[in-house]
Amino acid sequence: MIGAAGVGKTGNFLYPNVEYACATGMSFITTDTKGDIFRNYGSIAKKYYGYHVAVIDLRNPTRSDGHNLLHLVNRYMDMYLAKPEKLAYKAKAEKYAKITAKTIINSGGFDTASAGQNAFFMMQLKVFNFCYSYNRGIQ
Repeated sequence: MIGAAGVGKTGNFLYPNVEYACATGMSFITTDTKGDIFRNYGSIAKKYYGYHVAVIDLRNPTRSDGHNLLHLVNRYMDMYLAKPEKLAYKAKAEKYAKITAKTIINSGGFDTASAGQNAFFMMQLKVFNFCYSYNRGIQ
């Protein structure tokens, strides 16, 4: 939705849609440059609707919720080290390490210099796509 400041984009469109999404149990992602949606609906979505609310703050990354891309690699390597006879654990650790490496290092020729100011956002999008694909079981 496009409109000038103060015409009611948030109050008349976004808030009702967030309320509808919460009430129906939909998963959703919103952009929230001022933090209003998080302040007004974050705790409601958690407390009353059981949502997991995550924040990605690009201005101050220390306020963001973190995601450890190496979690599964570490998990399966720990399992392998505990039971070295289970080679399937080591294979899974290597599989997830390869997926993570391919996500971080794009072999398709993406040049961050050509992205200019958007280089950071393009790399974050790739990481997000990996996390989303992994959580949906798409590999």
